[in-house]
Amino acid sequence: MNSRNVDELEWAERAEQALTQVPLFSGLDAVVCREIVSQGRLQCVSRGAVVVTEGDVPKGLYLILSGRLKVFLNDDAGREVVLAIEESGSAFGEISLLDEEPRSASVAAIEPCELVVIGKEALLDLLKQNPELSLAMIRSLAALVRRLSGNIRTLALKNIYSRLIHLLESRAQQDGDHRVIRERLTHQLMADMIGASREMVSRIMSDLIKGGYIETSRELICIKRRLPSGW
Repeated sequence: MNSRNVDELEWAERAEQALTQVPLFSGLDAVVCREIVSQGRLQCVSRGAVVVTEGDVPKGLYLILSGRLKVFLNDDAGREVVLAIEESGSAFGEISLLDEEPRSASVAAIEPCELVVIGKEALLDLLKQNPELSLAMIRSLAALVRRLSGNIRTLALKNIYSRLIHLLESRAQQDGDHRVIRERLTHQLMADMIGASREMVSRIMSDLIKGGYIETSRELICIKRRLPSGW
């Protein structure tokens, strides 16, 4: 077996394992997962690369093997709002597979990523053959609608400070006596996620650090005590 075949086998095995972690495919047996992956191809993208552009014709579904990407909208003036952060073990692009409309948002890598691109026709055939997969697709889309509705509610009804606190709280996980966000969230990325300026996010984060509420490093934010309700 040559090195090319070894590489292909290695990423295919990783893709099968990752596929079972995606709620959309978690109920499928190993044979079906293997069939789905066999229809895919590996795509490696660098940080900053745009994978999908709003308005593109849909070509398939993307499974993330490694790295993180942002799903975003922007306008002619260059203003940007981040709808979601997708990471290893998740998938994106399912909406356009069903309604056959152009892509509704853009997707770009915020760090180097490995993706498996699974063709549209292969997935549509599987949906026709597997009622369980069709039901899982409906549930996945329902969860997406709920998540986006929550984002809209936060943007519409909360002030900038409350939006930032909500973002920090929602991404933190308990680690001993503290809650920790183990991902790189730059001030610009957080600003794009909550519809604020980078300068405003930097001011709030600086005050939280000075007040002893949080500690930050390049790859981690530690919430040391309960964040204040007002600023």
